[in-house]
Amino acid sequence: MASNDFYTAKQTKYRKCNNNLTRSLIELTTVGQNTSISRINKKLASFDTWDASSIGTRHVLLMDLAQDIWKTTLIDV
Repeated sequence: MASNDFYTAKQTKYRKCNNNLTRSLIELTTVGQNTSISRINKKLASFDTWDASSIGTRHVLLMDLAQDIWKTTLIDV
């Protein structure tokens, strides 16, 4: 568990994680050609630092990915 440690300390744990979404915070690993992981990785980015800007970017990437997977559209509330 990465707990509440600083991002630099968490990077080693994230790199070893079996969950691709968690691991993608640090690096985008190549797994075959046209696999679900390779297709998802095209829509993600890894981050050297974890700050307000990278959190906002990650949020947008995950929202876009969710909309693509579940074919949803945004609604005004």
